[in-house]
Amino acid sequence: MEAYTLPPMQSIIVSPNDHRGYRYLELTNGLRVLLVNDPLATQAAASMAVNVGHFDDPVNRPGMAHFLEHMLFLGTEKYPDAGSFLSFINQNGGNNNAWTGTELTNFSTRYRLRFFQNRWIASVSFLLRRCLTVS
Repeated sequence: MEAYTLPPMQSIIVSPNDHRGYRYLELTNGLRVLLVNDPLATQAAASMAVNVGHFDDPVNRPGMAHFLEHMLFLGTEKYPDAGSFLSFINQNGGNNNAWTGTELTNFSTRYRLRFFQNRWIASVSFLLRRCLTVS
């Protein structure tokens, strides 16, 4: 089974002055992906939005979505110590950021182009293999 399908009738409107290439995919798990190829870029970046924000906070726990956004950066299965994951990213020419809005939380990362392919998987590991342990 393929990891993605091309959604029917999807078109991306692009300025005729835009030199970048675009491709839209929908993964079999429902995640929608927009790939952008810029041959002039010196950095590579990725951003992911999840459909949870401030409006999803429990009534008795205001700020929970924003709190969890910050907690995800504290450790992963591979980098369990607080700060070790961010050190890994910084030492490999990258940085990351996140923000929590009313309905979405966005996570983004950026690397020097030569580091991106091998480092992106590690960067998203904080979403897939996070460590939220009590110390």
